Amino acid sequence: MRRSRWAVVRNTKEQLKDTTLRTWLDWLPPNSSLTVSDGWGQWKEVERTFYLEFDDVRAEILFRALDKPEDVSKLLSLELTGAWFNECREIDVVLFNRAYERCGRYPSVRNGGSAWSGIIADTNAPVMGSDWYKVIEGLPLVDDQPNSVVPVVSYKQPSGMSAEAENLPNLTPGYYQDKARGKTQDEIDVYIHGIYGVSDYLKPVFARQFKHKHHVSTTPLKVIPGAPVIVGIDPGLSFGAALFQVDWAGRIFLLREIASFDEGLTTVCERKLLPLLRNTFPGCPVITVIDPAGFNRSSNDEKRATDILRSHKLRCRPADNNDPDSRVQALRQLLDGWTPDGPKILIDPSCKMLISGFMVNYVFQKHRSGQFSPTPSKNEYSHVMDAAGYAAMYLTHGFRYEDATAIDEYRAAVNSQQQSQPMDSYTGY
Repeated sequence: MRRSRWAVVRNTKEQLKDTTLRTWLDWLPPNSSLTVSDGWGQWKEVERTFYLEFDDVRAEILFRALDKPEDVSKLLSLELTGAWFNECREIDVVLFNRAYERCGRYPSVRNGGSAWSGIIADTNAPVMGSDWYKVIEGLPLVDDQPNSVVPVVSYKQPSGMSAEAENLPNLTPGYYQDKARGKTQDEIDVYIHGIYGVSDYLKPVFARQFKHKHHVSTTPLKVIPGAPVIVGIDPGLSFGAALFQVDWAGRIFLLREIASFDEGLTTVCERKLLPLLRNTFPGCPVITVIDPAGFNRSSNDEKRATDILRSHKLRCRPADNNDPDSRVQALRQLLDGWTPDGPKILIDPSCKMLISGFMVNYVFQKHRSGQFSPTPSKNEYSHVMDAAGYAAMYLTHGFRYEDATAIDEYRAAVNSQQQSQPMDSYTGY
């Protein structure tokens, strides 16, 4: 006999009984009596266990809810072959991990073991940035701890309205179109299109455009020798900088970031920005695009941010404007873009603040009126995101390789065999 023991898990007893168990008994009806084998096995209500029996299969299917602490403790003391987590986004990922530790324990090795063990889980799309989002996307549950990635293989259903929808023959014509009526866009995205949802109170600015698996490189990106570095800068005591390069085919790489707090601009330049340019982008021309407000005198010492940057041989050009919507739209344009080589923009995995901002932490906040703010909220991620936005405005509207005489001169110097003196470690533009 092939023996196994499985837990079928739901977050509450009511949902377990009304949905999961009801579907199971509809698909696999039990025997009508203990002596007649006209079904798929025996259902024991008190034990909440289905004893599945056909051919050489003898499987115990234990239906368990996790709405009480004692239920959790019982689940975590079982010896299982595997488990099915139904609508797993409603269950804490920690419990999912603990249940996985109980799998592969039945049958014992001395009794032959099992050919496969593990957990199968299904769910509607979770909220972007949530723990289940991180599990499905293969991201660490804890930042900077690669070992916190949960080893899963994820499969995503197509939209119910797409040509690839596979269950339409079992539904009435126009089923999903009818269900979309009276729904918010977020509800339609989650329950019909299978797209990640957003929080009730905070909505990520790039929830629709940013796709981690498309826009974040799986390996460190290489600096392009000789290519200009476009540095978007949001100056101030909360300083943000985002450093881009563009390859000769026009693909954009977001390579480095600087997020600094409670430091003056001079300190940031000397300790962070200039060393980064010298060591990571040696010999590359630099184009700095700054918040236009940086050209105004400070009320404290009457110095402009641009004066400080210029004193460090960094020439500045203002972004077209400092309208938040312009920055957002420029970044959305890059995220939506596509080239024959892949996404228009690719982000180096070292840019953790920017990735986190794109993913979930650069947000619109909901007012008491129930409406979301038209501009992103100010927080620890907003300054580096704003810096990326300034650079994106230039990249989408103004950047041309041929624009910069300094760049042409730099190329000529690199190609020349008669350089009279070494090039500077970076060239301001």
